[in-house]
Amino acid sequence: MSFKYKYRISWVDTDALGVMHFSNFFRICEKTEEEFRIFYKLDTPGISFPRVYAECNYKYPLRFLEIAEITMDIKEIGKKHIKMEFQIFNETKKRLSAFGNIVIVAINDKFEPIDIPDWYINKIKEIMEKF
Repeated sequence: MSFKYKYRISWVDTDALGVMHFSNFFRICEKTEEEFRIFYKLDTPGISFPRVYAECNYKYPLRFLEIAEITMDIKEIGKKHIKMEFQIFNETKKRLSAFGNIVIVAINDKFEPIDIPDWYINKIKEIMEKF
């Protein structure tokens, strides 16, 4: 399933050369995940999903005021984790800028790993079937 989000590169995202700093690629991936959770009303009171793995392959720069389209796909849902794949496309220049993966795990408010609730897994699977 693919969820898409568009983001305009801000001044604060860039370095002295006007190129988006590598760390901000992860930030806009997290923003895409946030928009996905808001759009599909995926609130999880008492459960957090910290990142345990992240990787990004950089292909082409994003610059100040360019538009990025971020595509998020859920690639794997386990008992305790979810693996998401991202593609960041420089829409302004019509080129792939980066791609990568982020793995999140479910924890409770005591920072202990827990199983992802069945209702949450089922809701994500329902969303995935629509695409």
